[in-house]
Amino acid sequence: GNLLQGDLGRSFALNRPVLDEVMERFSATLILAGAALLLCSVFGLLAGIVSAVRQFGWADRIITLFVLIGISTPSFFLGLMLILGFAVNLRWFPATGFTPISVSPWDWLRSVILPSVALGLSSSAAIARQVRSAMVGVLQQDYIRAARAQGLSSRRVIVRHALTNAMVPVVAVLSFQITVLLGGALIVE
Repeated sequence: GNLLQGDLGRSFALNRPVLDEVMERFSATLILAGAALLLCSVFGLLAGIVSAVRQFGWADRIITLFVLIGISTPSFFLGLMLILGFAVNLRWFPATGFTPISVSPWDWLRSVILPSVALGLSSSAAIARQVRSAMVGVLQQDYIRAARAQGLSSRRVIVRHALTNAMVPVVAVLSFQITVLLGGALIVE
């Protein structure tokens, strides 16, 4: 009955309400998921566009290799490798902990980078794969050939015509990735 009213009880270890403990830590989870979403959206879109525009070229092959690695690598394993490389060996980032942005923006950024990269790589790869697939299909359409025949710049054709029409299936994948990032943030944290 208490659970249905939002009362999760008291923590045995801290003797505080459990709901307060959860909400205190949930903000860090949202920040981590938001940072990973920003990274995966930007890098996924860029990689997918470049891969589609340079279809079957060396850039497409390299991006496809990284997408395959990104999809195949679990985020917790990548997180451990990033900690080993950048926190333990190079000492560029902290290995654990979270610093609120109100305390120190620089330390906050340092504490968010590694987990957001570990969390966002797989989603970035999934978005890049979807963007490439959608863009390849759109770039073969007649209206793209007509836009090029009108003398529009390649950049305008890609951004204005191809990307806007290719974004429909990408938005569906992106919305799914938000839930994946929130669930994965709990593991990566």
